[in-house]
Amino acid sequence: MKAVFSKRRTAAMLALTAGLFTAGAAVADPCDGAKSGMAVVKFETGSTAINAEDQKRIKNFASRSLRSPRICLLGQADAQGDESANRRLAEARVEKVRRQLIASGARADRIETHIQDKQFTLFGLLDEDQANDRRVLMGYQRD
Repeated sequence: MKAVFSKRRTAAMLALTAGLFTAGAAVADPCDGAKSGMAVVKFETGSTAINAEDQKRIKNFASRSLRSPRICLLGQADAQGDESANRRLAEARVEKVRRQLIASGARADRIETHIQDKQFTLFGLLDEDQANDRRVLMGYQRD
């Protein structure tokens, strides 16, 4: 049986594969070591609003990470629009999650925040994947 792929999807997969091999070794993970507990908060296009389900997720994450020496937040925005505006949006999303974690009991001095550069996002190669890049990844290191 012959597999049929769209030209767009095939090009996207080739770009992803090439990017992983060329950039993977040179890119440091700012949250390396803080992956014992992971959670994701997703956002709508252009928004910093956190829905009720993700508010519960943040509260649960805060309680699970109370004894952690390190919490790492990594903010992302999709590839749509102006790059500097997307960076500001990712920063605002990270800050909003950080404030909610603190309000839920996490210690501010243990939280570090980072923004992932557009060229290193793994999603967003196709229009239908853009939603996966509108997020803040939360990770903590076990004590």
